[in-house]
Amino acid sequence: MTARCDARAPFGVELKGMPRHGLFGLGYRRWLGSSPKELNFTDFYELMLGFDWDADPVVPALGVVRSSGSLLLGEDVNGWTVGFSASF
Repeated sequence: MTARCDARAPFGVELKGMPRHGLFGLGYRRWLGSSPKELNFTDFYELMLGFDWDADPVVPALGVVRSSGSLLLGEDVNGWTVGFSASF
């Protein structure tokens, strides 16, 4: 089960005339059934920060380029993620 709230807002910085946007997210994930026993944890919170940029005017083959990172925080699990993506 996942509950999540994400927001995207102008970052105040432009790259090649196109604005960058800040990404913010807060999520909660909980495993149901027998999964917590097998995983050795039940749930965690996720705090995500990142930015994206519409790269199409500079690189026509690309759409939005995104970079983000998350902290995973829970009673029995702690970690992090880093992600990069591009739409075409």
